[in-house]
Amino acid sequence: MSPSIGIAFRVLDELADAQRELSAAEINAALDLPKSTLHRILTSLELEGAVSRSAATRRYSLGARLSRYAAQPSSSRLVAQFMQLAEAFVSKYDETIQLCTYENGIVTFIAFVESAQPVRLRCRIGRQLPVHTTASGKALLAFSAPETLQGFLDAHPVLEPRTPDTITDVGELTEQLRRARETGYATESQESSRNLSCIAAPVRDADGFSMAAVTLCLPSSGLRGDDLSRLVPPLLELTGELEAVPVAPRVVGRS
Repeated sequence: MSPSIGIAFRVLDELADAQRELSAAEINAALDLPKSTLHRILTSLELEGAVSRSAATRRYSLGARLSRYAAQPSSSRLVAQFMQLAEAFVSKYDETIQLCTYENGIVTFIAFVESAQPVRLRCRIGRQLPVHTTASGKALLAFSAPETLQGFLDAHPVLEPRTPDTITDVGELTEQLRRARETGYATESQESSRNLSCIAAPVRDADGFSMAAVTLCLPSSGLRGDDLSRLVPPLLELTGELEAVPVAPRVVGRS
């Protein structure tokens, strides 16, 4: 990715996180960019419709063009059904739940419902993590097409750590993926973030391959047996209901 594209995404992320209009000074305070660079990026994004600037306040917000990408029929139906099921799930179990997809070694979170717990994961739509560091990524890889999994392993002979607990041994990762295929779910404990443990299950297409994953995020340094017995059955029930949602074929598993 070129530096300019990377900066553009940082600007868009900042606007998305703020959920309000921001001035150029506020964006710059958060990102610490040269003023000329930020001006050039904002001007380009505005010309393309990716950001909008208020004529009255001169502040920036996300542009209407971005809605074209969020409103793809295949993903919007899945997200809408996920949100309905996730609201009910969180109301009953009070654990943060997220929906994500996979492409090119990266997991991208596309929807979430947060728990009411005072200590919880800070979620953000569009957040991305290396696939091998997350329970959701393991669930996606475990149930991906064989060529997708092999493509990932070929492209990543070295697995970079995010925390001291991240799996960096390919053999160990492969064994965890095998176990995930047997049980129907994957887990992680402090592999992507400290004091965070997750349980994830795939959402599979008509061919049985993963097209998305749902992950539960617990503010804990490890998973207990009662966590699994309490949460895995309703998680698998939820993903089963999502698999019944009619979606257009789409690729979410390139290496």
